[in-house]
Amino acid sequence: ALAAVAYFNITRSRALTGFIRGVVFQEVEQQAENLLSKTVNDSATDANFFFETVADDVSIVTNYVANLLAQEQVLGSGDYWNAQENLIQLPENQWGNSADDPGSVLAPSSFELTDKSASEINTAMLLDLVAPQTLATNPNLKALYYVNPDGVLTYYPNSDLANTLGDYDARTRPYYLAVTPDINPAKEDFWTVPYFDAANKGLIETNSQPVYDEAGNFRGAVAANVDI
Repeated sequence: ALAAVAYFNITRSRALTGFIRGVVFQEVEQQAENLLSKTVNDSATDANFFFETVADDVSIVTNYVANLLAQEQVLGSGDYWNAQENLIQLPENQWGNSADDPGSVLAPSSFELTDKSASEINTAMLLDLVAPQTLATNPNLKALYYVNPDGVLTYYPNSDLANTLGDYDARTRPYYLAVTPDINPAKEDFWTVPYFDAANKGLIETNSQPVYDEAGNFRGAVAANVDI
């Protein structure tokens, strides 16, 4: 009888130990699952915040460019920066500026330097007043730039693009095409898939947003690059 009782107690103890162990394992697994779920959610929240911050900065600069263009008659005179004096045509017939300027200007070989096109560039160069500061206050941004309908690229920081990229037409790039009126009549912002950046030799994504003037005319795109 004593042996039977002892056997029963041992069996019961083992069963209880197994039950407790199972409960503990279950709790640990649940805790791990909860922690993993929280980590994923936190990462998703951080990622969303990251992309929203970049898009907000691009939106601010887009509105700034639109406001500049609304005052082109005054700002395009060349008092601040004069394209007809400062643009240089390079061997591949692309146009560029000094590497000492705050931003790079790159115009493709198809570009014609006229009074009108110079006025538009002169106006866009007033991005000098906001683009460097925007880059400095948001370290996630690696580059910030404006592409007008003539394919003229005004790019920050100055990377001497005309010499780095050669005869380059930014209007052929997905970030520009995706915000043109035919493809994006809703005027929404656009995120590219990751791609290799020819200027800085790294993997990036780009947020771009369309620029429209007061009359509703499409005036190009503002875009920002972020490292992946």
